[in-house]
Order: sequence, then structure tokens, then C-alpha cells
Amino acid sequence: MLMRFLTRSFLLCFLGCGGCGPSQPAGSTTVDQTDGASVAAADPHDIPLTDEEINQLREETAVWNAALERMQKLTDTIKMETASGMPAKAHRALDLVDYVLQWLPDIAQASNVPKDHWQAIGENTQTLRDAFNVVHTNIDAGKQPSYETVAAEIRVAVAALAAIKSGPSEDRPVAE
Repeated sequence: MLMRFLTRSFLLCFLGCGGCGPSQPAGSTTVDQTDGASVAAADPHDIPLTDEEINQLREETAVWNAALERMQKLTDTIKMETASGMPAKAHRALDLVDYVLQWLPDIAQASNVPKDHWQAIGENTQTLRDAFNVVHTNIDAGKQPSYETVAAEIRVAVAALAAIKSGPSEDRPVAE
């Protein structure tokens, strides 16, 4: 009885601990897996951004005008790459623009954009994130990106954000 208990305990412990570590060598992927991680690993264009790339993007877009310029360039890249016949190439630009849009309200505040524009910034960034999410989801699902179905929303939101100007910077004296 004690021997049976110890044997079962050992097997349970062995089986329980066996799932804690990697079951494959690092960097290998199994083709027959159907979870999102294996699909992303199978797509050479859907490589996660590194912390270094994210930090660099944050530095490059720390000021309102630079952030808007980068957002507009990424939007143009997404439009071009989704129409190129290889929409999966748009993954990187979609990931980058999502970060910029996520940070844009904070960038606006730090860049002294007047408060009366903050609501419009929040609404337009959310519109853009939703529109780009439609495109990204379609690409991830292996469907046509359908950029044209959200193109008007994107154009309007980008134009609305581009019309917003930052206030006087901290290093320039405010005219009295």
C-alpha cells in the first residue's frame, strides 16, 4: 500500500514537473500547432518588436510633430504594403503605429497641446487603432486586409490629428 502510494506520488510529481520547462529546443516551432504563437512564428513578417525597438520608437516620437509625422509615414506604409500582394509585410508597420497611437495622448500633453484638443486626440487615435486592428486581424486570419473598407476612417482621423498643433515648447519662452 505504501509502495503504491509512493509510486503514484512520484509519477504525479514527475508528470506535473515535466510540463514546466520547454519541451522543445529554444527557437524551434512545431508546424502542427494551431495556437497564435505558432502561426506568428510561421509568418516571417510577424516578428515581435524588441524592447530596444520600442524604446527607440518612444524616443523618436516623444514630440507631437515627430509623432504625427511617424504616424503618417506608418499609415502610408500600411496602405502600400496591404495593396502590394503581400499584406503580411504590413505587420511591422501595424505594430509600430499601434504603439505610436497608444502613446499619442501622453505625447500631446507633454508637447503642450492645448487641453481643448485632448478629447479629439483620444477619439481619433481610438478610431485609427480600431481601423488598423481590422486590417491586422484580417491579415492574421489569412484573409484580404480590406484596407479600402477602413481607408476613409483612417484618412479623416489622420487629417484631424494633423490639424492639431502643439503649444509653445518648454524651451521657448512664451510671448506675453
